[in-house]
Amino acid sequence: MRLEKIKLAGFKSFVDPTTLIMPGRLIGIVGPNGCGKSNIIDAIRFVIGESSAKHLRGNAMSDVIFTGSAARAPVALASVELIFDNSDGLAGGEFARYAQISVKRQVSREGQSQYFLNGSRCRRRDIMDLFLGTGLGPRSYAIIEQGMVSRFIEARPEDLRLFIEEAAGLSKYKERRRETEIKMEHTRANLERVADIRSELQTQVSRLARQAKKAEKFRELERQITVCRHQLIAMQWQEADDAYRRKQAGLNALERQLKAREAQWLLSRKSVARARDEVESLEKQLQQMQARLYQLNADISRCDQTIKHAEQSRRQREQTLREWRRELERAHATLEQDKEQLVHLERQQRQLQSELTEARNQADKDQAKQQQVESTWQQLRRQSDQCRDRLRRMEEDERLLQLEIQHHRQRQDDMQCRIEALAAQKARLSAEIQTLDSRDPEKELDRVKAHHQTLQKRLQRLTEIRQQLQNDRQQRQRQQEQLASQIHRLEGQISGLETLQHHALGKDRQRLQQWLAQHGLQSLPRLVETLTVEDGWEMAVESALGQWLQALCSPQLPTGIGDAPERIAFVSDMALYNLPRDSLAHKIASGRAAVPLLSRYRCIADVTAALSRRNELAHYECWITPDGDQIGPNRLFVNRTRSQEQGILTRQKALREHQARLQELQRQQASLQQSLTQLSEQLKHATTELDSLRAEERDCHAALVRLQAELQSVRQRRRETQNRLDQLDRELEAGIQEQQRLQETIEQLHSRREQKQQAVKALLATSKKLSREVEQAGSENDKAGQQLRQSREKVTRLETALEHTDH
Repeated sequence: MRLEKIKLAGFKSFVDPTTLIMPGRLIGIVGPNGCGKSNIIDAIRFVIGESSAKHLRGNAMSDVIFTGSAARAPVALASVELIFDNSDGLAGGEFARYAQISVKRQVSREGQSQYFLNGSRCRRRDIMDLFLGTGLGPRSYAIIEQGMVSRFIEARPEDLRLFIEEAAGLSKYKERRRETEIKMEHTRANLERVADIRSELQTQVSRLARQAKKAEKFRELERQITVCRHQLIAMQWQEADDAYRRKQAGLNALERQLKAREAQWLLSRKSVARARDEVESLEKQLQQMQARLYQLNADISRCDQTIKHAEQSRRQREQTLREWRRELERAHATLEQDKEQLVHLERQQRQLQSELTEARNQADKDQAKQQQVESTWQQLRRQSDQCRDRLRRMEEDERLLQLEIQHHRQRQDDMQCRIEALAAQKARLSAEIQTLDSRDPEKELDRVKAHHQTLQKRLQRLTEIRQQLQNDRQQRQRQQEQLASQIHRLEGQISGLETLQHHALGKDRQRLQQWLAQHGLQSLPRLVETLTVEDGWEMAVESALGQWLQALCSPQLPTGIGDAPERIAFVSDMALYNLPRDSLAHKIASGRAAVPLLSRYRCIADVTAALSRRNELAHYECWITPDGDQIGPNRLFVNRTRSQEQGILTRQKALREHQARLQELQRQQASLQQSLTQLSEQLKHATTELDSLRAEERDCHAALVRLQAELQSVRQRRRETQNRLDQLDRELEAGIQEQQRLQETIEQLHSRREQKQQAVKALLATSKKLSREVEQAGSENDKAGQQLRQSREKVTRLETALEHTDH
């Protein structure tokens, strides 16, 4: 393979689409510093898979994209394409059959890269695989930069071994071996995981098998249970049905009995009425007897309780009797001894008893007298205390009344002063209200508010217009960017197609082009450039015309062309008539010079149909399918291999479509640019008008706020003054009412004070009388108490003497 061309667009300093042609095996690129020589090597590294921005002399992959200058705008995409000549078929794999191999890489400002092989999207790995073993790579020995030779000389044996293996083509196999080993290692790890999973699954399968057996047994038992349940239900239903029949028969018998009983009930109803009266009388008797029974039961309960208590008392008395008998036996022993002493003591006791009785009677009389006197004294004391308490309370009430009168008089004086002050303040506020009523900023406020609303509506409408203009401009800019991207992409595609087409048509053969220019034939079109083929029949026309596609179309065949340096063909227009309806010539709409060449080809759908209809052909005719397969009376050509010329019509059609699309996009771009210019002018005018209107709106809003504040202040002041005036009226009215109430209260207090003074005088006389009675009752109480103590002392002496006589 040999590098033929390098196409750059938007890559570093190559902002415009640039094509560098490599005509020979040794090419030198010379120029001053900074002219972009190193950028070409960076472009080659970039397109064959370099992933490090450092080796491309940048910080990020997006640094390779042209960033703009004072005269040029930045671009959004960098593209580099390498075109290799593979006419010797040295490329490996499926690319060996291509005479030309195109390798392309694009990168956007987002850092996303896209790789293409012969126009088809592919991976970076596919690019690397293509160049394995060729010595070409992003950091291989084939790209010799500054310091590369010295690194070769000073390289270690291990590094030299890598270079030698790459030059010998072993790197491809080592890379594949490394990949295979990695895959085998991954596969081995996967197999180990699969073995672990298999053992775990085997355990689960065994457990599930046991569970399945149990489940099967469970289903069998469940089926048997279902059968038994159904049988049980059938038996229960049969029994229920029999029971229902028996119950129905019993019900019929009961109905008959019911009818008989109803007849008896009708007969006995009268008897029941008579019996009801007897029952009522019996119930009354029963109630009386029950009440009597309840009474008797209560009496019996009480008797039972009494019997229990009597029995308990009897047992206690028997115990006490036994103790007394024992004491009695002891007492009989001493009884005789005490009889004589008892007779003496009885006489003495009777004497003391009589004296004690007399003393107790006297003490009782003295105690009753003392209690009566003490009661009278206590009662008089209580009355005297109550009288003194009432006197103190009444004196305190009188004093409080005097203080209250003084307090109310002071309040009356204060209220008179407050009434006078409120009247003066009311007069001042009334004058202030009249002053505020004379000011009226509301009319001016209404005028400014209406003007402000008008400005706001205009401002809102103008803002919407400017926003719409901005949206339209942004949309047009996005459309323009999209169109620019499409145009750039389409130009790249057209450039690639033109390059392929020129090469396929031999327009890049310099000697032939010089010869045509010498003979004035360089302007003649190629036959393929004049053809317009019906869709689907391009391969058939290419297969039929073959090398004639490169023929030059001339009105007349030229003479004197024997000195042509290379193979060359000419065709001219020629009219043919009475062509078969299925002739291939009917499939072209233009390029009538090809009609004689296509007249012997007849169109058919597929090879099978052509083989079955060979007998319909003349010896010079041939069936041709849309895929380009040719079937003659005694020949068969299957069009499966693609030569360099094949695809020319398809490419030419695509080229025409792309050129038409490019013209349409350029027309749309011009229209969009004109629309953008108009929108920018409109937006500028709208912005200027909007700024002016906003300034006017701000001034109006400030005036509106000032007037609103002034009006609010006036209204607030008027409202506060009126509220204060109303409050003063209420306070004046309340003050006058309060003054009248205070005068009435003072008069009532004076009346109550006079009544209290009279009551105090009467109570004071009563208190003095009670004090005298208390003193008299107190002296009588002292005498009665002394006499009671003497009587009690006498009774105590006699009781003591009587106790001595008892002992």
